Amino acid sequence: MNSKLNFFKNNVLPLIIGQLGVAALQGFQLLVVARTLGPHEFGKMAAILAITAALLPFAGLGTANLMVMHLARGEQQAAPRLYGSSLTAGVLSGLTLTALVLAGFYLWDGAGYLPVVLMFCLSELVFTKMVDISQHVFYGLDRHAVSSKFVLLQSGLRFTGALLMLSLGFQTAQAWAVTHLAGGVLAATFVVSFTLRTTGGWSVDFRKMAGDIKHGIFFSLGLASRGVYIDIDKAILPRFEPIAINGAYTAAFRLVYMSTTPLTSALLALQARMYRAGGTHGISETARIARRAMLLGSAYGLVAGLAIYALAPLLPLIIGERYQLSVEIIRALAFLPIPLFLQSAMSDALVAANYQRARSVVQMLIAVLAVVLNLLLIPSWSWQGAVMTTYGCQFALAFSMAALVFHKLRQR
Repeated sequence: MNSKLNFFKNNVLPLIIGQLGVAALQGFQLLVVARTLGPHEFGKMAAILAITAALLPFAGLGTANLMVMHLARGEQQAAPRLYGSSLTAGVLSGLTLTALVLAGFYLWDGAGYLPVVLMFCLSELVFTKMVDISQHVFYGLDRHAVSSKFVLLQSGLRFTGALLMLSLGFQTAQAWAVTHLAGGVLAATFVVSFTLRTTGGWSVDFRKMAGDIKHGIFFSLGLASRGVYIDIDKAILPRFEPIAINGAYTAAFRLVYMSTTPLTSALLALQARMYRAGGTHGISETARIARRAMLLGSAYGLVAGLAIYALAPLLPLIIGERYQLSVEIIRALAFLPIPLFLQSAMSDALVAANYQRARSVVQMLIAVLAVVLNLLLIPSWSWQGAVMTTYGCQFALAFSMAALVFHKLRQR
């Protein structure tokens, strides 16, 4: 009992507090930026950020997740090489992805928005990824209180930039992009310096890094697929509907998604324990841990959904009357945290038991389904089509993950 209490105090609670702080900062930043830019300009930015979110998992090529597995299973002596390889892979792949996005936007929309796209891509695909990789070091070491402070710092700096933008009267996407990038650079500089002191430096063995990428790519594919079925609707919606509708939909979705913070924090805290259990006992033990988490997560999702539905009419009072449509959207999405958590818990159970390839295949199929359904439903149903696709894909994913876990248990 004492060990469980200590685990909660030292890992789960710091992560929940940190993630709640991040959610609050990101929520306030979202409100400031949405109110400042308005639905039309905010909708444009939402489309850019949706694309970077979909590509972010490919930055690093899954080496950060592989690093957590090795560190959790007792390979702390390899921390300098693991961190150095992951950081190098993250920066190189992030710069490559930035160049590809710039080329794509130039062919699609001309050169007008390229400076904004460049700043957001560098901020998310390079500097945010550097912070994320550094966090993974402390996930593997079960020092979650440290990792939560990293993302708090990053969110705090970006929120400060948003407030500065508002106070100086800069109400353009370019101003937001500058402050977003500046916050990312400052956070990455501090976080990487601190992490290097913890790992005792870094080293890069390109031969071993290639091996890490070979195994880590399945983590990357799974995370990338997750980015697609979570955010692709925000990239497709403005192709068929006015930008303002995309802005209203994105604001509602982000606020609902932030309500899952305690759930995602709990899963992050359990990550190292799951990896150790998977290395020793396999899928039977990781599935047991996931089942216990799912019971608590479902209860929280129900309560959170009822609260979101009841409080939705207050939203325009906070971010402005122009977001009146967001009330209807946020109510439609209110109970999304339940399937999100169910599929996430079972997905983590599979990965911790070394079934990341099977999990990634399922996630890629759901990502394809999300693209197809959004393209079919949004032209006829507008944002309602995006909502139907989101629920459909999350429940399909939860069912598929459950079937996969059951299949692996039967095999054992």
